[in-house]
Order: sequence, then structure tokens, then C-alpha cells
Amino acid sequence: MKIIYNPEADTLYISLSDDPRAKQLPINDETTFDLSADGQVLGIELLSATAKYGGSIIDLDFSLLGAFTRAPQLTYTN
Repeated sequence: MKIIYNPEADTLYISLSDDPRAKQLPINDETTFDLSADGQVLGIELLSATAKYGGSIIDLDFSLLGAFTRAPQLTYTN
């Protein structure tokens, strides 16, 4: 899992897989799922991330996930 935050665009992308994207499924005006050819969710894009979810969305503590899965990588892009 990789989490990418772009502060200039205020977008947060949660990548669940590196498999190729076949299509996108808009959930609402600010959320889109990237899907594989067989319908698996590969990633989730959140627009207006801090405006909608608050600044804490980029300060999440993923340390508890270590017991269940590999902790995600948080990347900032410009």
C-alpha cells in the first residue's frame, strides 16, 4: 500500500496495487476508484482531501497497521 498526497492539488491517492488500471469508477464528485479489468479496486483518489477530511488526513498514524500488514508509504508530491 502506498499513500500519495499532493498538497498543491489537495489530493490523496491510496494505491492498493501496482496492477494496470482498466477503468475508473466515480463514487461521487470527490472520490474515484481505479479498477482492474476483473473489477478489483487498485486505488482510491480523494479530491479536496484536507478540505473535506481535515488536515489530520495527512497526519494519520499507521503504526497500528504493522500488526496486520506492511505499513503504507506516505509520499508528498508537488
